[in-house]
Amino acid sequence: MDGEEGILRELLEAEPPRRRALELIIGGALVALGIGTAIPVVGYVRGTRRAGEHGGTRVLVGNLEDLPPGSGMKVALEDQPVLVLNVGGEVKAFSAICTHLGCIVLWDEGGQFIHCPCHDGRFDTNGQVISGPPPAPLPAIPVAVEEGRIYLGSA
Repeated sequence: MDGEEGILRELLEAEPPRRRALELIIGGALVALGIGTAIPVVGYVRGTRRAGEHGGTRVLVGNLEDLPPGSGMKVALEDQPVLVLNVGGEVKAFSAICTHLGCIVLWDEGGQFIHCPCHDGRFDTNGQVISGPPPAPLPAIPVAVEEGRIYLGSA
């Protein structure tokens, strides 16, 4: 009898399998929550990759006639988005990656400013912060217009 009672006592004192499964599920959820929270925080602290930090290639992105005054267009430079503007008779280019959390900025043709739709950050036509949470201006990209063609990057 002592043998059977000992086994029975062990079974009664053992942790139920459902409880252990619940502890594993809750533990896994907490780990996932921690990772999900840490990734954006680390990205914010490290800063976003800037399109202005490219390898020095020069790329033809279009013709001046395709970019009328007061307009803008988005292009890729080494897989990074770049915003090219024709403002005040001058062609300018900036990284299209917001300096706040890395969202892609847009050209607001009606308001003549650069807009980040994620958190309503706004930049002027020189890439300087006008309003919103961006901590720094948009990095400028070297731009040249030669014989009616628009080139980005340095030679």
